[in-house]
Amino acid sequence: MIDTTCTFVKDPEDENIQIAIRALTAKRPRIIRATPVDQETGVPRNSTVRISFDKFNMDPECIYYTEEEMQALKELGLKDSDFLQGDNEHCNGRYYGYKKGDVHFFKNIQIGSSPVSGSSLTKYFYDPYWEKDPNDLGGSTLVIQTTNPPPPRNVVVYVTLAKDFCYYVGDIAVTFREENTISYKTMTDKESKTPKISVPGDSQNNKDYHVIKFKNANGEFETLPYVKGNQTTPNNIPVCDDVNYITLSFSFSATDEGGSGIANRFRLCCGDGMDAPSIEIPYCNVTPDTGYTQWSEEYIIPRSSYLRSAGKYCFTLRAIDNDGNSAPLLYEEQQVLCFWLHLTQSEPNY
Repeated sequence: MIDTTCTFVKDPEDENIQIAIRALTAKRPRIIRATPVDQETGVPRNSTVRISFDKFNMDPECIYYTEEEMQALKELGLKDSDFLQGDNEHCNGRYYGYKKGDVHFFKNIQIGSSPVSGSSLTKYFYDPYWEKDPNDLGGSTLVIQTTNPPPPRNVVVYVTLAKDFCYYVGDIAVTFREENTISYKTMTDKESKTPKISVPGDSQNNKDYHVIKFKNANGEFETLPYVKGNQTTPNNIPVCDDVNYITLSFSFSATDEGGSGIANRFRLCCGDGMDAPSIEIPYCNVTPDTGYTQWSEEYIIPRSSYLRSAGKYCFTLRAIDNDGNSAPLLYEEQQVLCFWLHLTQSEPNY
């Protein structure tokens, strides 16, 4: 403030009391940049919100609850399971919000379809954190990631930071003058860009298309052979004798370069056509842009209606985005890769 007025009341029982006035002349923190840009339109749905400040020593407690604050919320009826915990990498496992029913609440951050009373969109965001290094102007940067699936199409997102965002000068918190809001509008149309699947390379960066393993009767994993397209059946197809299920493991990643983000599941198709019956399987790990699989994860695939009979089957993998676009795993970006397994017994009719 340029000036202020205050009144001091002397303690009538202590004539020797002394009062010292300490002036604080620190600048309040300011937002100097945000992405998406304030009032931008056509923003990809999976965009991460990044808000840059002019001060690097912004207080971490602005976005994370202290033990005392959590205890006070528990006394109002919240349970331990209601609190939202951040990851260890960015948030050191700290708690950044809580949920009531389907609504998520963040500390000092509101995200909704209106800056005042609109529907909450906070459930589409998670893990706000401070970047460890200064931004290019020397200040702190707040990062708020989108969930998977991300916010809907054609919605205005208002991100409001409470006045309590602050940094400290000694023991005094220097806060915003008032709350700050940025807004942006997500893309209105369904994206048309298809996702991509990539496979790990060896030490020489050669592609390895052995991305599906099958657990045999001895409890050991074998790699499923592959061919380009389903016109050729390979020799020495692994044998599955189990009549109830198949145990598979995968190793590949899928990415989406469009605006909707990669879906949190991929498709295992029985055949290589667009209309081939399929099973949707969750990734081991997924971000708004990328889904990962790894050999250590086992998937139990039931003998469904289209795998009920004995026979030799080819499988293909398809990545999906949140707008429903899909793309298969290709051999050198030319032909669909088919992986083969021999089911020796039909599923019995109980």
